[in-house]
Amino acid sequence: MTSLVVWGEPYPVIQINGQKIIGPCQNWEKFGRKPNQSLEIFISKIPHHLTEFELMPVFASIGPIWKFRLMMNFSGQNRGFAYLQYIHEENYDKAFEALNGKTFLFPPKYRVNMTMSRNICTLVLGGIDTRFDHKLVEKNIQSLVCVKEIDILYNNRSQPIFFIKFYNHRDTALSRRTLLQYLPAFGNKAWVRWGPH
Repeated sequence: MTSLVVWGEPYPVIQINGQKIIGPCQNWEKFGRKPNQSLEIFISKIPHHLTEFELMPVFASIGPIWKFRLMMNFSGQNRGFAYLQYIHEENYDKAFEALNGKTFLFPPKYRVNMTMSRNICTLVLGGIDTRFDHKLVEKNIQSLVCVKEIDILYNNRSQPIFFIKFYNHRDTALSRRTLLQYLPAFGNKAWVRWGPH
């Protein structure tokens, strides 16, 4: 693990599962309590050659950062998007006002788009082959991914729809990737979608 110092504050940096995770700020206690984990900004249109060294000072100029996750590809460049969490909730509005669609990092000048991230913790699995026992499908899901709970509802054709709940958004996203790989095991019409917010 390496460290990045931004505006005098040290942040640990690790790279895992295709993302660079910067934070939490090592001295976060001096800023108060832990932040609301359900709040997160999705940042898009990041130029691919920029790194955390250029980006972190810009976002930290608004206020202390809890965590910055920069999505990376195999070449070592960023994938053009990231997720950002501030320690203080009031900094979200300030960041949108100061940075969303505005020019920064000069020269040259860049603009990024910012939206509030949807912190979804549910996946919906449907289109299961009717020959499969529903309890067996539920056990198969649990053998593939770590779930919080599974609810089974039935549509008007008595086909099961599985609402799979997870502990956090990160687990949900990683589990979606796994389930997409194993979809053929549930029948050739099986599908998986993001659940309700």
